[in-house]
Amino acid sequence: MTAVATVAIERCPICGSTERQLLFNGSDRLHDLPGTFPVMTCVACHSAYLAQRPQDLSAYYPVESYAAYDRANTAQHYSRGAGRNYGLRRRQQLLDRVKPAGGYLLDVGCGAGDFIAFVQAQGQWRVSGLEPNAAAARAAREGRGLDVKIGHLPDTALPARSFDVITMWHVLEHVPNPAEVLADVRRLLKPDGVLMVGVPLGDSVEAGWFKANWAGYDVPRHLVTFTRASLSEFARRQGFQFEEQRGIVQGISSLRISLGMWLGQRGGAWRRWRRLWLVVLLPPLYLILRLRSGSRVSVGVFVGCVVDSC
Repeated sequence: MTAVATVAIERCPICGSTERQLLFNGSDRLHDLPGTFPVMTCVACHSAYLAQRPQDLSAYYPVESYAAYDRANTAQHYSRGAGRNYGLRRRQQLLDRVKPAGGYLLDVGCGAGDFIAFVQAQGQWRVSGLEPNAAAARAAREGRGLDVKIGHLPDTALPARSFDVITMWHVLEHVPNPAEVLADVRRLLKPDGVLMVGVPLGDSVEAGWFKANWAGYDVPRHLVTFTRASLSEFARRQGFQFEEQRGIVQGISSLRISLGMWLGQRGGAWRRWRRLWLVVLLPPLYLILRLRSGSRVSVGVFVGCVVDSC
């Protein structure tokens, strides 16, 4: 196997503890890129994190196949994807509950702009995006006419106290220093601003079912995996006061990936008839997840305001 240059992580990125246990040794199951990466469980806060990260993280986000960057997921597919639009509507509904008057929204890690294009079409929000991948940002700007800047947080070029809402949908688990990112979010929010965060949760039903085959670990792109409690405590330590919002669960596409990887690890007829098993098992498993979402959702969505302005 090709050797991959890595960076060793000695402390939990969420709580700073050095006490940890090996959860599993993972590899890139989605794109078959090289490398083996140990996933650790923090003894103190029960989050999971990579103990060895790729030195070049960008290599594990192939533009031609990574879902958030795929040009097929931009304007043409956007208008036809009923499942995708359903998920976007659920996020929009949550946004409307949190900030019914609208305002100025920044979507961090916006990809090709699906969410902000959907929100902008509703008419009461001025939207912009921040996206580290240049090709995805160009697709959002040129294909949809969206205001999308290439970059990461922290980004000192963005003006302080200028956003009513900042959204981070499946972003926080990708960043090497989540505390640094939330510190910049505090700088960017208006005094009554709101941060909305969606991440895979390691104590979700789906994670319990599939263990190392769970799509939420997505080695090596997901550098950390929060639990509900560790995300809430982490946000509190960064100066946010959070209220959990129910009603958004992980999409069926994530369940399909998890189930497909689980079947791929089985032997005999399980693996040989994997496509058939996917068709048979996916609907009832998704129904169970939806019914159980009141106690363990696969995506934790939290909203909150900066403590010193509440």
